[in-house]
Amino acid sequence: MLAGGGVAAVGVVVLLVVLLTGGGAESAAKDYVAMMNTRDYPGLGKATCSEQRENTGNLKRNLEPGSRPRAPESYRDIRAEVRLGEVTEQGADAAVAALSVSYVNVPEQSKTIFRDVDLRMKLVREDGEWRVCELRQGGGQVGTSPGDVGPNSGPN
Repeated sequence: MLAGGGVAAVGVVVLLVVLLTGGGAESAAKDYVAMMNTRDYPGLGKATCSEQRENTGNLKRNLEPGSRPRAPESYRDIRAEVRLGEVTEQGADAAVAALSVSYVNVPEQSKTIFRDVDLRMKLVREDGEWRVCELRQGGGQVGTSPGDVGPNSGPN
């Protein structure tokens, strides 16, 4: 009986550690994707590593192409929807996550520009917290660097 109670106590401790530390990289990735989908730009800035934080302004241009200063009127209602795939921790302080981005409300004439795209998200542990430090599609970065790539490279 005591052994069973000991196992239960260990299970409770593990659950509390997971809850109190935010659940690791997967939890941080889920939170980041949720903030992308709700357009919580201040939250995205806080959840981005310090090295890339100043570049998070590009996320709005990628998630809401119509927000770009010279965007055609037809872009105004286009929105990105982001889905989280597999998250893989790579040691104690790094992880990668697969993301899928789909664009909705895309006018027929822009469907060749705004196609579904897969991204890789790199997370790092910074000051004890998991933070996103890179979003990459192919050979370029999206949102965390000065430039845009792929379907996000339409009019600025």
